[in-house]
Amino acid sequence: MQKNMTAHKSQTSRQAKKKTLAEAAMKRQVEAQKRKEKKAAQKRAQDASKTMARKYVRAPMNTQQEVAVAFNEDGHLLICHSEPFDEPPGWVECDAEQHKIFVMTQAGSLHDTGLVLHSDLFDDAKQAHDASLIWVVDEKINDIFRLPVIYRDTKLV
Repeated sequence: MQKNMTAHKSQTSRQAKKKTLAEAAMKRQVEAQKRKEKKAAQKRAQDASKTMARKYVRAPMNTQQEVAVAFNEDGHLLICHSEPFDEPPGWVECDAEQHKIFVMTQAGSLHDTGLVLHSDLFDDAKQAHDASLIWVVDEKINDIFRLPVIYRDTKLV
């Protein structure tokens, strides 16, 4: 009887050990799945962030198309470009620090013209109150937007 009881305890001990090992393996699998899900969520968040950056901050316009900036005798700013905008333009910004001109769309996308203006030309830009954004195709005007101009100077003094 003693021998039978020892065999039973041994078998119960093996079963308990198997159960413990199975539980540990299951726990590792659950933890691995949680890590995998967390990593996938982080990747989705990064991809969404990149998509937002691509949508709202565009590459400089002059890297993707022809762009020219000029002023007429009345001080009106003229921006000619060779490709259409994805979204309707909203206004033009002149940045004092960078001496650059940007086009903002109504949806909030920022389009850098990619052109740095010389000081005397930028002084003319500071005086402009409105701008014409002119889409030119094969030396013919395809579309014109008349937009307000905002002068942006972040210097506090």
